Amino acid sequence: MRWSSFAFIVLFCSILAYGAWLYITVPAADYHYVKPTFYPSEITSAYEAALTKSVTQEKHPMLTWLASTKWNYLHTPFIHKVEKGKGGWIFLQEEIFGTLLFKQRHEWTTDRGISYVLVAAPNKETIYPEYLPDRYTFKGAGVLDQLQTALPEIYWIDLRDCLRRQKNRGVLYFQDDTHWNAIGGFIGYQCIMRNLPEPFRRQPREFSDCQSELVRKPSGDLARLALMDTDSGRLIQQLLPANSRVQVLDSLMTEAGSYLRANPQAPKQRVFFEHDSFLKDLIPHFAEHYSETAFWWKWQGFHSGFIASWQPQLVVNEIVERAFIGDKPRNDSDLIQHYWKKHFSELPHLAQLPQAPVEKLVGFIEKQYLPQDIYPVLQIDVTVTHPDQIVVTYGDEAVTYPVNPPLTTFYLEYERKLLKSVTVKSGAKLNCAVTIKGY
Repeated sequence: MRWSSFAFIVLFCSILAYGAWLYITVPAADYHYVKPTFYPSEITSAYEAALTKSVTQEKHPMLTWLASTKWNYLHTPFIHKVEKGKGGWIFLQEEIFGTLLFKQRHEWTTDRGISYVLVAAPNKETIYPEYLPDRYTFKGAGVLDQLQTALPEIYWIDLRDCLRRQKNRGVLYFQDDTHWNAIGGFIGYQCIMRNLPEPFRRQPREFSDCQSELVRKPSGDLARLALMDTDSGRLIQQLLPANSRVQVLDSLMTEAGSYLRANPQAPKQRVFFEHDSFLKDLIPHFAEHYSETAFWWKWQGFHSGFIASWQPQLVVNEIVERAFIGDKPRNDSDLIQHYWKKHFSELPHLAQLPQAPVEKLVGFIEKQYLPQDIYPVLQIDVTVTHPDQIVVTYGDEAVTYPVNPPLTTFYLEYERKLLKSVTVKSGAKLNCAVTIKGY
């Protein structure tokens, strides 16, 4: 090894060690910093997220210099989730998609007489593969194609072809961000409105119906991940409806990320958009078309409680393409119970536990040595003499199931990595019968 290479390795490792020391010992002044109380045996996603938040907000000069050096001279990012493309473009690397989540949402919604539409907003690399490094190639069906084949019962709106056809209008995505820009977003809005099922389909507004203004917003999310954002942010174009007739009723929606709009002159229809950050700037455009429109911004979210109480006629569930792979959120108990009450009998049988203590249920199931390539679903029958509650803990989240005499049956999706415990809230010693099947 040449002495220069050895010297560079020593310098590089020293800077990394210095950065780790800063992360552990120096709290940032402007946000809630929690000093680690443990040191993991591996760098988990949660630990990396905490590290990323720390270094991007603390912005120590040595770390930003290291990030810039790696990016400009070694062509590698500071955080492995970021990929350096051609011509200044930055991409996000995200890497089990599943169908169960969307089957449950679709069936729960349609069984209530509500139409359900699943909208897929494309990843940036799907629309601009030409800016990816040459080592990336696309062969065969992608995740969206596979999902649409596996879920023919769901009404899909796939925006990929629509955006590809409109690339001649100009750049549709930010170079330093995962999101589409104002032009790309407006084209997405137009495509959704033209492809919604009847009677909710509308002729969308045109670009000429909008007024454009420049607004200052933070640097792109990819620039922040790569430690190349600026304090001043950036000026971007924003498109808003001209001569809007929409009324803002956000005071009636008290939860963070929720919005309510009314247009008394629009057809009397109530539509709910469950969406991620790709639709957040398009709320004014969608709200023009219906008498009442509610929006809820949450990554991979689905607010069944609000849907059940507000009773929209249509639910539009928009999710960005990359959210269809990787870890999924768990649907809430209402959706899970509704789905498995109808479909549990269709699953292949794996095991039967005629009598198991509720508080030892996790251990009893682990002893069954269930196949690793299936998703266990449990039917749990609890016999009680007094009303009580079963508490199922997933990581830091607790889900409560009421049990009432003489017998209560509920269903549990057994998530091996997340499920921590099953307990009885009153502390009573209860036994249950468990049927285990595989999805």
